[in-house]
Amino acid sequence: MILTVTLNPAIDQTIYIEDFKKGEVNKVDYSVKDPGGKGINVSRVMKNFEIQSTAIGFIGGKSGEFIKDFLFKNSINEDFTKVKEDTRTNIKIVDSISGSTTDINQRGAYISSDEQIEFLNTYKKMVKESNIVVIAGSVPDGIENIVYKSLIEIANEAECKVILDASGDLLKEGIKGKPFMIKPNIHELEELLSIKLNDKEDIVKAARELVDTGIELVCISMGKEGSILVSREDVYQAKPVEVTVKSTVGAGDSLVAGFTIGLAQELSVKEAFRLGVATSIIAVSKEGTKAANEKETYEMVERVEII
Repeated sequence: MILTVTLNPAIDQTIYIEDFKKGEVNKVDYSVKDPGGKGINVSRVMKNFEIQSTAIGFIGGKSGEFIKDFLFKNSINEDFTKVKEDTRTNIKIVDSISGSTTDINQRGAYISSDEQIEFLNTYKKMVKESNIVVIAGSVPDGIENIVYKSLIEIANEAECKVILDASGDLLKEGIKGKPFMIKPNIHELEELLSIKLNDKEDIVKAARELVDTGIELVCISMGKEGSILVSREDVYQAKPVEVTVKSTVGAGDSLVAGFTIGLAQELSVKEAFRLGVATSIIAVSKEGTKAANEKETYEMVERVEII
């Protein structure tokens, strides 16, 4: 089983505005409302590939019920811990002319110690039934930055492969738990190692430093420049594919989802990477946080060149 962990889910409201101007009155062309949160996005993509996962984390209030209803209607398993405070709403403003996205993210509900204990009991139970765990995104108030390290160590004891997609101190502390793979973007990798990465050679060298600490795979997303996957033995680079960009929201989550699907299907690391990249490319061609489906993704796989 595949387990996705989203400690700080959200409703993502993507607002499309033609020629968005900061500090001025802007007219909305239209908006799209989706359940959000990096782990939830991963579960949504996997469901489109008819691969079942279970999503867990914290949800509360009417926003939380919106997410639960969506998952139920789409036959996605969940075992979220209910909390007293409302799940947050994040605003994404997409300029339909430039293609740029402005994110306005709330911090998230405060999680009490009792609610954290309830979640941890659920996690320990679910990990025993899983072989892959995706831990992704930010954490709400009340939760310490070492939480991902602890969750990874629990999963490692259960012999689960952990994919960690986080940033800042959560990533810095999380890698101490030795996840199977991490997926920073280039800016997050620079922040993690406190260095400037100028070219592919710098990126590979930095990734190899992390591999030497016990992480098996480091996948670096570089936006329009494509992605690089580094292991102890190999370096794979995916060349960018030109598509019409409608939203970059969830692109990284889709890469993680596609790669996870590849692992579940026992593909080679190279082919799992290719599938992840294809899934990510499809994601940016869709509005809001709409998930890629199997047919269109495998069509895109044929266009993804790995060097």
